[in-house]
Amino acid sequence: MMKKRVLLSDVASLAGLSKATVSRYMNNSIVLPQSTVSRIEAAITQLDYRGNSLARRLSKGGSETLGLVLPDITNPFFAELADAAEEAAFEHGYSLVLCITRNNPEKESQFIHWLDTCQVEGLLFTTNRPDNGKLRK
Repeated sequence: MMKKRVLLSDVASLAGLSKATVSRYMNNSIVLPQSTVSRIEAAITQLDYRGNSLARRLSKGGSETLGLVLPDITNPFFAELADAAEEAAFEHGYSLVLCITRNNPEKESQFIHWLDTCQVEGLLFTTNRPDNGKLRK
C-alpha cells in the first residue's frame, strides 16, 4: 500500500500557518518567532514531511544540477576527474549528472542536447578528439 505524499500545505495546515509562511521558512527567507518555528518543526516531524526538491528548484528557477560528459569512465584520469567534479559540485550545493559517451561523437551531441533540455546550470564536457564544428552548434 502506497503512503500518500505529505505536502507543504499539510504542514502549513497542521501548524496553523499559511503555505507561503512555511515555504519561506523552509527556504530560509524569513525570520520567525521561536514559537512559530516550533509549530512548523513539530508539524514537519509529526507528518514526516520531506520537501520536494524538484518543486523547490522550479520555484527558484534553477536546477542546482551540473552535467558532466566524459568519453570513458574506465580511464583512471576521467574517473578521478568525475570524482573531483562531484565533490566540488556537492560542496557548492549542486548535484551532478554523469554521461559517458564511450568515444561516440553521436552520443556527445545527444547528451549535450539532453542536458540542455534538463536545464542544467553548467556543463563540464570532455572529449578526446577535435571538434569538427558539430559540437559547437
